[in-house]
Amino acid sequence: MVQEERRSLSASGLPEWFIEHAFAVRGADMWFPTIAELTAARIITSLTDGRHLSPGLPASPVSLAWVEGRLRRDTLGAALAVSHPGTFQRLALRLTDLENDGGTADDGLRILEQVTFPIFNEALKRLPDRPLVAITRTVAETARTLGHRDPRLCSDWVLYQPGRPFPLVAPHLSAQHRDALAQAMALAITTYADPRQRTAPPPREPPQLRAVTARLETRLTRAQLAVFDDPWQATHAPANVCAAITELFFEILRLPEREAGPLRRFLLNSG
Repeated sequence: MVQEERRSLSASGLPEWFIEHAFAVRGADMWFPTIAELTAARIITSLTDGRHLSPGLPASPVSLAWVEGRLRRDTLGAALAVSHPGTFQRLALRLTDLENDGGTADDGLRILEQVTFPIFNEALKRLPDRPLVAITRTVAETARTLGHRDPRLCSDWVLYQPGRPFPLVAPHLSAQHRDALAQAMALAITTYADPRQRTAPPPREPPQLRAVTARLETRLTRAQLAVFDDPWQATHAPANVCAAITELFFEILRLPEREAGPLRRFLLNSG
């Protein structure tokens, strides 16, 4: 019976190491494989918290007012409500339709990020030094986290261009990290909404750029440095794009705030 069970498990595609471990357990004991072991054995493909699964249609239609109330309690939603009321209203309408169509939580995150990220990117170009440097730190840490988990996602996110499919990053971050990124985006959006806070980029290349470039040249590979010549070149490996841009962020952050801010604004406005 044991041999027949071994053959059955092997025929089902289980690797030999998993089968050996299962049969090595004594009769009075129990083996509970870890998520990593189940994934390595291809018994499961991934772990989900259900965000990408539809909860089904609501028992009764969700109202626009209810969605607006929920959005106003959200960090990004509250920022939009104050600074971009028209955009906030359109976002609420889209999310209301999504709720009534049985959309998933990931669908909602995707809509929220699609709406807010272009506004966030535009706001960064005119932020004063202090908030810009603080936000750059959060962006750099997010990019580093994404690079460890999915270099392609990291590359698409740091080089996002309007009109291209939006990379959904929130599900790949911890709750604490998602909150930090939302806070950073909300800070950018609300600061930019005040015309008195808007700061022009430097009229010419800041001298600090040469020093930053020289330090990057000492530790990045040739393939990573090539990213700076044309970041959107399709032949670049995503891991090289992610590493190069992330290291650039952190190198800028090593400068004093009064130097890092203008340099970051210059790069944001020079494309």
